[in-house]
Amino acid sequence: MQNMNHYRALYYPAFEPNIKWLKSHLILVDEISRIIPKDAGYEASDSIKVLKDLMPGVITEYDPSSEDVTVDDLNLRRLENAFKIIRDKRDKGRPVDTSNIVVSNGMLEFPGRVMLHDKKLCEEVHHLLKYYHLIDPALTTIARAVGGQDAEDYWVTNQEASDLVLSCVADKIARKNGLDTITDQHLAFSLTDLDGLGVRSTPTAGSVEGSLLSAMTSVSISVGVEHLAPEKYKELRDSFAEIRSAFQLLIRELVLRNRLDQIEDETALRERIDQIAKAFDAKVGKYRQTRFGRSVRAWAPLYVGGLISIGSAFVCPPVAAVLAGVSLSLQVIDRKINASAPPGATEQCCRLVGDLTDAVVDMYYPRLLLQGT
Repeated sequence: MQNMNHYRALYYPAFEPNIKWLKSHLILVDEISRIIPKDAGYEASDSIKVLKDLMPGVITEYDPSSEDVTVDDLNLRRLENAFKIIRDKRDKGRPVDTSNIVVSNGMLEFPGRVMLHDKKLCEEVHHLLKYYHLIDPALTTIARAVGGQDAEDYWVTNQEASDLVLSCVADKIARKNGLDTITDQHLAFSLTDLDGLGVRSTPTAGSVEGSLLSAMTSVSISVGVEHLAPEKYKELRDSFAEIRSAFQLLIRELVLRNRLDQIEDETALRERIDQIAKAFDAKVGKYRQTRFGRSVRAWAPLYVGGLISIGSAFVCPPVAAVLAGVSLSLQVIDRKINASAPPGATEQCCRLVGDLTDAVVDMYYPRLLLQGT
């Protein structure tokens, strides 16, 4: 039986997220699961393999069932409306340009298109993609010829349409299993364009929590974490196991307190999440100033120079939320040990983020200074 405090998130739309993004998020969550059919012929990259071997059960795969990919009538109409818009805005008369096909890590890549596995599609969605010419039969033939048996269940699909389908699938899986949905990619197409058609819904709790989680990760996790050697990274992550349960409670508390799952307007939701993340960052800075006093040496830009772009499932299919912001943290000479955490979820997370930053400074930045960088 899984621990009730086990913090698990569902990643989409690709098989693998950016490895730096993944390492940052795994500091704050216990497990990140990816939607990968068992018969997809997927082979993990070397960087993913290393982390999976070091930390079993932390990076996992979810094999979608036929029920997971089934779309109800309401969302099928939303998808059809979106597919019409995507079809109409692209150049329908452009012939297939095979000169743009590239090979990356042994896989074919098509600009503006992705390979979508058949097991992630229900019959109705597959029909709509074909009807609106968002599946490219010529490129699919090429991909299957080159990929052989491993590619026979894939369709070369317009990326915007594929992202919407996978967002819908991720949202349904997340709701069924009580997960947050997270992504490292800008979702190129937003269904807020369809609000004028009178088909809209409130965001799901998991999608909003996932967006807030990524925003908080952006302001809380030092960029040095991304560059730690795998063994050092595991050591750091193991040392801060309590930060994951603390952030799980904080994220849920913030969503409820600010009624984020009741905000239907994409822009308003994006701005509110941005405000919350910046407010937390300010509290961490204030806490560290109070805690360290004159032991602070200098301000140092330890974090990513902006909030990670978030495209989480606000509705099904979702609205992409793109957050932007900047965070500075304190570089410290001394690490001070706290005997007990201050009361309250926010205060506890502030303390843990402060301690985590110190640990990263100790583990990563001295090496940079020795290297003269």
